Amino acid sequence: IQCIPFYICYPKNMNMKNDEALRLRLSKDVKDELQKLADKENRKLSDYIRLELIKVIEREKKKK
Repeated sequence: IQCIPFYICYPKNMNMKNDEALRLRLSKDVKDELQKLADKENRKLSDYIRLELIKVIEREKKKK
């Protein structure tokens, strides 16, 4: 087994306490595609979506 280190970077000013829930309604096709992407990164679907949303927020902040 070969282990490759990975790093998750969080914005310094973003509250990373995950105490809020968000319910999404998706088509099965969209959910399946998101699950494939999450699997590629060895993540749970919810973690994958949360991290991708954080990336979107940071990208939008840089535009301002």
